[in-house]
Amino acid sequence: MSKYHIIQILITIAILFHNCNDVEETAIYSTEITSQTTELAGSMTGTLLAGGTYRVTADLIIPPNGEIVLEEGVTLLIDVPKLAPQIRIINHGTFISRGTIANPNRITVAENLQNQRHQSTQLWGGIQCSEKAKNITIKWTTIEHSAGNTNAKNAPEGRLVNGIWVQNDDTKIIIKHSEIF
Repeated sequence: MSKYHIIQILITIAILFHNCNDVEETAIYSTEITSQTTELAGSMTGTLLAGGTYRVTADLIIPPNGEIVLEEGVTLLIDVPKLAPQIRIINHGTFISRGTIANPNRITVAENLQNQRHQSTQLWGGIQCSEKAKNITIKWTTIEHSAGNTNAKNAPEGRLVNGIWVQNDDTKIIIKHSEIF
């Protein structure tokens, strides 16, 4: 096999790996959230049921034209990997958190990290809305321990964001009676 063929094969492999990374963040296929769902990761759409507790184990991606709705009283516990990048909620569609005064929603980290020592620590990457995001609505919701570095696929690379980052001026944003820290 000539050097030319080897270089051609290596370039093809590099292109395939690059394209696989793009698909991961803007996945065409998504998993529908059901009443049996307890762990969230990858491209997903659907409704998180009132009073439920859900664990986010890897980046949660809302695809274009997709929607995730948190009914009242929902708790999202974000995993904090020791060696991997911070987990994020990446919104390419619509994210709605419908907490109420009686049953607020909470997006935070695992209970063992919710102590005084980590009070102001940014342990997960927050909600990052791409240029495709249509809507983000946060009502009666506490978002804790969130901030992180972005990457070139969803925001200017290396930018630190706190809690919520929106890339498109046309994204509809509603935040009422909520805390973000």
